[in-house]
Amino acid sequence: MKITYFLVSLLFWGFDYPLSLLTMRELTGQLTPGIYVTLGIIDYLVELGSILLVVRIGKGLILLKRR
Repeated sequence: MKITYFLVSLLFWGFDYPLSLLTMRELTGQLTPGIYVTLGIIDYLVELGSILLVVRIGKGLILLKRR
């Protein structure tokens, strides 16, 4: 099950990360490779955290509904 969270967050990251880079390039000009890597790691961790949060809320709602 945890591999599914990894794959789903990787899928969302694949869509979101290029958009984030385009936005940052528009705002700041040229980005260095270190910034690319740092933004990629932060962006992926946020995606993974949001997936885990949604799953946790969903499980809580299912448990409430069963009562």
